[in-house]
Amino acid sequence: MKKIPFSSFCFTPFIFMKIFLIGFMASGKSTVGKQLAEKLSLPFIDLDEWIEKCEGRSVSLIFAESGEQVFRQIESAYLKKLGDTKTAIIATGGGTPCFFDNMDWMKENGLTLYLRTDPFILFERLKASDRERPLLSGRKDQVLLDFIKNTVEKRAAFYESAHLIFEQNEMTANPAAEIFNYISRFLLF
Repeated sequence: MKKIPFSSFCFTPFIFMKIFLIGFMASGKSTVGKQLAEKLSLPFIDLDEWIEKCEGRSVSLIFAESGEQVFRQIESAYLKKLGDTKTAIIATGGGTPCFFDNMDWMKENGLTLYLRTDPFILFERLKASDRERPLLSGRKDQVLLDFIKNTVEKRAAFYESAHLIFEQNEMTANPAAEIFNYISRFLLF
């Protein structure tokens, strides 16, 4: 089974590690991250939730009040505060790897895992979601699908540079278990 192809990462066993989950919004980073953290007995950090807690306002409100550029600066600063964290599963925002030196920093400070998800699956998940997402505000059906396809394509160079890529599709029943089974042979517990 070749669900997680290698990128350019040479594995060595990890005693301390951070695993950064990256991918487009609705790719399952938070859901899979919580399950993977439980399986690996590691803490789970959702970067967006941590930002909201520390800033005292939602990501949507930060976008609305300050704009995307300010949010990306805040996001990058909080990401880098995780440098002292020894072990954790970290769900990043969909755009986190694409700004500043965030992707390089994550690759130097942990294992990056891209949850690659077909744009049509993302579209269905986002349409069904009641979560407020600032970049999707007001986009419906074909406009939304086109936005997803275009944005995934623009971000592909960042996403695809991850150490590992997990290909999700409609048949992926339990991604956390599949990812755990694959990476556990490289890790020291």
